[in-house]
Amino acid sequence: MLNDVLERITREKIIAVIRTENADQAVKTVQAVMEGGVCIFEISYTIPDAQDVIRELMKERNILVGAGTVLTLREARSAIGLGCHFVASPVGNLEMVPVCRDGNVACILGASTPSEIYTAMRGGANMVKVFPVDALGGPDYIDEILKPLPFLKIIPAGVKSYDSFKEYLSIGVEAIALGSLLTPRKHVESQNYEAITREAKKFSSLRDDLLRKAA
Repeated sequence: MLNDVLERITREKIIAVIRTENADQAVKTVQAVMEGGVCIFEISYTIPDAQDVIRELMKERNILVGAGTVLTLREARSAIGLGCHFVASPVGNLEMVPVCRDGNVACILGASTPSEIYTAMRGGANMVKVFPVDALGGPDYIDEILKPLPFLKIIPAGVKSYDSFKEYLSIGVEAIALGSLLTPRKHVESQNYEAITREAKKFSSLRDDLLRKAA
C-alpha cells in the first residue's frame, strides 16, 4: 500500500490541506474539492474532532486521506489507527519515521532549509514538505535546492498564487500542498462550496494541462 500511496501522490500532484473551524466544515469542504477533481486530502489535526473527519472520509472510495499538522507520536499513532494513508508534520520530528514505517503509511516531515530537507530524507521520511515555501523564496528557492540535490522529494507548502503553483509543477516537485489558495477561508466560512469546487477545477485543469504538455 505504501508504494501505491507514494506513486499516487507523485502522479496526482495536488494535496488539498483542509484546515477549518469544525468537523462539519471539513467534510463538506472535502466533498466540494473532490467534485473539482482533487482527490488527495491532508486533514489538519488543528480541526476539532479531526479524528472523526478522518474516520468519515475513510469511507470514501478512490481518495487518499492523511493526517496533517501532526506534532506528537500519540497523534501519529491515532491517525494510523484510523487507517489513514499518510502522516504529515510541519516539523522534522524523526521519531515519527519508525511509527509510520511500522504502520505502513507514508511519512511526510516538514523542513525549511536544504540541510533540514536532507536530514529528513536521510532519516527516513518518504517526502518532505517545505514550509512556508513562498515566504522562503518561492519556486526559485526550490529550483536552486533541486539543482544540486535532485533526489530530494519535495512538497512545497504555503503556496500563495496560481503563478507559483505553475512554476512549482514545472521544476519537478513531487507534489504541491494547497491550503487557503485552494479553499479560501471566505468561501469556507460562508459555506460557498460551489466556489470551492470552481477553485479545485481551476487547479486540477491547470495541472492536467501542464502535465500533458510535459509528457
